[in-house]
Amino acid sequence: MTVKMPSATKNATPRAKSVDPTVNRGKQVTAATEQRPTATVVLSHTQIQDRAEALWLSKGCPGNQDEKMWLEAEAQLKAEYGLT
Repeated sequence: MTVKMPSATKNATPRAKSVDPTVNRGKQVTAATEQRPTATVVLSHTQIQDRAEALWLSKGCPGNQDEKMWLEAEAQLKAEYGLT
């Protein structure tokens, strides 16, 4: 005796596929495959210069503070980009 399985109808709801979270297109997912490439951030001279000038202006244009303003600007930008 042969038993036929009922054929799917046009209005039948498809079954949700069971997805194994450890499989990615047939490959085992590891910490190495989950990592995304990171972009390299390089602060330009102009970025630091613009920030240093803004700091200098905001502090009332003090004299003989060039290096201090530059280092503070550089530190702020590094913190913003997560480089510290």
